[in-house]
Amino acid sequence: FLGLLPLVLLLSTKSPRWQPVVAASSIIALHWWSTVSKPLIIHANVPFMASIQAHCPALARPYLPPPLLGNPHLMCMAAVALRRNPQLPLRRQLLSTSDGGLIALDWVFPTSTLYRCVPADGVCTTNGAEVSVSETKARITSSKGVVLLLHGLSGSSSSKYLQNTMELLLKEQWTCVVMNARGCGGLTLKTGQMFSAAWTEDVRLTTKVVAALLNDGQPLIAMGYSLGGNILTKYLGEEGEATPVSAAVTVSNPMNLMKASVHMERWLQRTLYSRHLVAGLLGYFRFNQEPLLATGRLGPLHEIEAAKSVMEFDSKVVVPLFGYRDNTHYYEDGSSARLLHNVAVPLMIIDAADDIITGGPMCNIKDATAAVDANPNLLFVLTATGSHVGHLEGLAWRGAAWSDRVVAQYLDHVLHVGPSSKWVNR
Repeated sequence: FLGLLPLVLLLSTKSPRWQPVVAASSIIALHWWSTVSKPLIIHANVPFMASIQAHCPALARPYLPPPLLGNPHLMCMAAVALRRNPQLPLRRQLLSTSDGGLIALDWVFPTSTLYRCVPADGVCTTNGAEVSVSETKARITSSKGVVLLLHGLSGSSSSKYLQNTMELLLKEQWTCVVMNARGCGGLTLKTGQMFSAAWTEDVRLTTKVVAALLNDGQPLIAMGYSLGGNILTKYLGEEGEATPVSAAVTVSNPMNLMKASVHMERWLQRTLYSRHLVAGLLGYFRFNQEPLLATGRLGPLHEIEAAKSVMEFDSKVVVPLFGYRDNTHYYEDGSSARLLHNVAVPLMIIDAADDIITGGPMCNIKDATAAVDANPNLLFVLTATGSHVGHLEGLAWRGAAWSDRVVAQYLDHVLHVGPSSKWVNR
């Protein structure tokens, strides 16, 4: 009835002056109504997964995108340009790696009120405020547990999607920590080791360090956006039951890197998005240029600077630095889809059919069904709309996204079931 209401109003409007207004409103309303639908939930028939919707009411109701942002391109642009940034009070912990590198972990606690995050050149500097291990452990004690978040390509702890997710989780009394990939978050590389879609060693170290700060019974939840989701899933597949992570979530995960990369080579994606993504990568390269060039594995600087797409950057920088034969070799090794069968903890995979970066869900209904049949730890949440790292919702769309609410409810379900890495069979 609501979908037909604008058409009824148009037909009943007799004043010529109001007919164009009603007609335009009708088109907008009908388009918006066409984007409203319930998410498709695909999971195995095991107790943990079967009870998900009872504890996650957002999954039982239709996802309602903002009235004017049903188009995936508008959704993506609004999420990047118009979504607000809470500028949360981050505290930084520097983590040394065995190869001489440094990882910046940015913490935020439910009761934190000091050290407001101040963006400088798009980077959250945290005013230089660092947090000690003893202080971190003490603050974690009073929270439900820790959510470790991994950002997307060229992102950091100041990325709006992470900031809004953390703001909601803080209200739910979760401690949050962002692992800034090497060379991101305002911290330059100390060695020639950069991040990549396939590099999981830093996540492996970070999960061990964070897990050691937890009290008995407190869960460590891991969450990855976009490329961070792929890295997280690959790590979980590599570790199997050895991971200290209790449960995980990915949003807009390009788990089939070749498929996603080929999609980004299409004219529209290359014109509208690829140049912005590669600009971020080139900015990252310039910021960390000295240690990367010192490896002696890269070609002439002017060839790197001439990269016009992510695939070109990968072939000129990532492939030689990591010793791959070519992009195909790199994408095959880095794709986390091949390791889904070995993920040993509950993993929620949130994806949108109209994702303009990955080209849609990396697993279609048939593949997702086969994946959960092979591994009951997997839970696919597929929406018709939502774009890439979007899922903005309703009229208050500049704050927490629909996917953020789903995650918050999912984490409560994790707590309800209990602290165990074998939850799916309970």
